[in-house]
Amino acid sequence: MAHYTVGTSGEGADAYPPLLLFKCLLLQKWFRINSDPELENQIHPVKGLRIKGQ
Repeated sequence: MAHYTVGTSGEGADAYPPLLLFKCLLLQKWFRINSDPELENQIHPVKGLRIKGQ
């Protein structure tokens, strides 16, 4: 992944770390969540789950 630079652009929102995106993908598959907005709704209320900067 040396050719993929995470978060180096000054434009737009900051990029999410690849490990975090992989964890979200696993959650979607394991719990059969069909969309990204639904995944966000399911993860957001969980207080103990550390989402940012894992």
